[in-house]
Formats: sequence, C-alpha cells, structure tokens
Amino acid sequence: MMKIVQSFLLPVQELIHLTPVKVKLQQNSARSYGDAYGKALFSSPKNLLMKTSHTLNGFVITCLLVFLSVSLRAQTAFGIKGGITASNIIFTSDVGLDESDEDFRFSAHFGYLMRTYITDRLFFQPELLYMEKGYKGDYTDINGEDNTATVRFWNVNLPLLLGFQFHNFQLAAGPEIEYFFKAHSKANGEDYGVNPAFGKNTWLFNANLEAGYQIDRFQLSLRGSLGLRPILEGNVTDVNGLTIGGFSYRNVALQAAVAYMIFE
Repeated sequence: MMKIVQSFLLPVQELIHLTPVKVKLQQNSARSYGDAYGKALFSSPKNLLMKTSHTLNGFVITCLLVFLSVSLRAQTAFGIKGGITASNIIFTSDVGLDESDEDFRFSAHFGYLMRTYITDRLFFQPELLYMEKGYKGDYTDINGEDNTATVRFWNVNLPLLLGFQFHNFQLAAGPEIEYFFKAHSKANGEDYGVNPAFGKNTWLFNANLEAGYQIDRFQLSLRGSLGLRPILEGNVTDVNGLTIGGFSYRNVALQAAVAYMIFE
C-alpha cells in the first residue's frame, strides 16, 4: 500500500489518487494550489524574514524591559543563540496504514533567550526562535516515476523552559508554542512553491527536553522536541466514501545550539 505521506510531498497537481484507501483532509486544508499560493500571508522568504525580524525585535524590547524590572530582585541573563536543527515528521494512523520512513532535514535556527534564576540552581528560560523544520522523502509522480522531494516548514517558536543547574551542567524541560507560517515543496531541483496540504498560519504546541553545559558566558545545548498538536490530520475513507479512521503528522526535532549571554 502506498504511504499516505507521499501524497503531501508535492502540491495538489502532483497528488496521486490513493487506492483502495483515499485521504480526506480537514476542511481548512482542502484548498487548491493556486488559492493557497495566491493568498498566502507570506508570499516570499524575504517578506517572511522581514516579519520574523519585527517579531524577534519586539521580543528583544520586551525582554529588556523585563530584565530591567527584575534585575534588582533576581539574577537575570539575556543572550543570543543559534544552531542546527534536524527535523522530521511522525505519521500515526488508527487503520493500519504503513508508517512513514522519511529522512531528517537539516536547517539553521537563531534567536534570543532570557534566563532568570529563581534560586541559586533553579531557573526559568523563555526563548524566541526563528526555525525551519520539515523532512525529505521519496514519492511516485503521476507518471509512475520515483523521485525525492523536500518539504520545508517555516516557524517562529517560543520555548518556555524550567531548568536546574548543578555546577556547569544544566537540565531543562517545558512546553513550546509554535507559530507555523506555511510549508514549501521542492523536488528534483524544481521549486513547487507553497504546499497547501499542510495549511498555513496555525498554532502548534510541542514538548521540549534539553541538556546544556555553561562555559562562562557561553552555553552548549542539545534539545529534543516532540509535537503535541498535529501539523496535519484528517480522515481515511474507503472507495465508497465512508470514513474508516484517521491519520496525523507530528513534528519531531533535535537541536544543537550555542548561546552567548550578553547581559548577566
């Protein structure tokens, strides 16, 4: 049986009719490629980065105000960070469909963080990051040929971590709010633009676990992230149009980063 994941690698024109089981997307995701491309809020990477920059700058101003207000009462540090993200998707289904075996996609992330020590060892660390996620996978086109495609997810993430520090070692965990702008597909060197199957401009929620090591003003960290809210979900119907179950895709990511504390 063809894996469901293959049908979301490319825009609607390239989708393959799945037999004997076909996928019925939720109403908000069942739009044409032209409509999704023409009405996308961010029509180019340049516009996306401009709006992301405004969001990040607003976070910086907010953090500086918080830093000034709490600096007299608690030890607070403010810094910048960047690193590498290895991301993929997890496919789940309650009707026994084949699991996906997509490959990890590597990309960069960057942003700001603030760390406030509640006690000598316990700290709270909110961050604001621009991050690309996604995955790579194989699919079969309408001509029956096997190809490889890459899907990029554009996101702004707000991790809210509660951590414990023992000497230079740190362990933190907490929820993460993720704003998903849109998905973008590319296959065999050809750019297909916005992929409407995943929708756009939605809120997602993740769970994070991080281990870090502090060296003076520098922090080295390794973080795992698991999507709690699906980036895509829908129903599976039989050839008669009757719903026989559902499926979902969730983000999963591993992040390696370096942070530098400007104020502490």
